[in-house]
Amino acid sequence: MRARLQKDPNDVNAMVVLAGLLANDGQSDEAVQWYDKAVGLRSNDVDLRMTFGELLTERGDDLDAEIQLKKAQELAPTNPEPLYLLGQLYQHGDPPRPSDATLEYQQVLKLAPSSVYAQRAKDALTQMSATPSATPASTPVP
Repeated sequence: MRARLQKDPNDVNAMVVLAGLLANDGQSDEAVQWYDKAVGLRSNDVDLRMTFGELLTERGDDLDAEIQLKKAQELAPTNPEPLYLLGQLYQHGDPPRPSDATLEYQQVLKLAPSSVYAQRAKDALTQMSATPSATPASTPVP
């Protein structure tokens, strides 16, 4: 892929493949650079934005991940996947945003109730409702 990019520095397909290989090899810093360049050249590619958003989520780059996933959702408003991925980001982000996650999952259920993402959203909502919220420890009264 690097050889292809030397011949054609604007080969987005080579950038995406290289970024994926780098990400899978634990070289996420360089992968982010390639995904960022690819998105700059192919800004309306929903799948590219979702893949980039997932990598950013895995890295803990929540704000950048949110930007990519929201843009993917804007580009494909009838696709439940970006909404589900946003729900995952909010559910597992630092700090977690359970109310935002719930809203995204509910949107998935409304948009595509029979999709695989709807089932995943239902599972996530069930998991969230079964997980007790952190409560401050009570201080014993002397």
